[in-house]
Amino acid sequence: MEVEDPLTPSTRATEALLMGLRLAEGVDLDRITALNAGVVPVDLAAVARLENLGLIAHTPGRLRVTEAGALLLDAILPEIVTA
Repeated sequence: MEVEDPLTPSTRATEALLMGLRLAEGVDLDRITALNAGVVPVDLAAVARLENLGLIAHTPGRLRVTEAGALLLDAILPEIVTA
């Protein structure tokens, strides 16, 4: 018998963020924040640093990994995800 535990809002937001950043369109930060009870599960200082390096594109309400950043995605994710 398999038992599944429900995901916490924080875990749900983190999973949505991790999966969404693998997509070309990135993630809707407002949606991710809403899943996480109003808390942005992203280190905005790290996002700014990576944006300056051309690895992430951050526009109001949206975060996506650039083509150059996609090559380094596994290294980028632990830098920006706070939850």
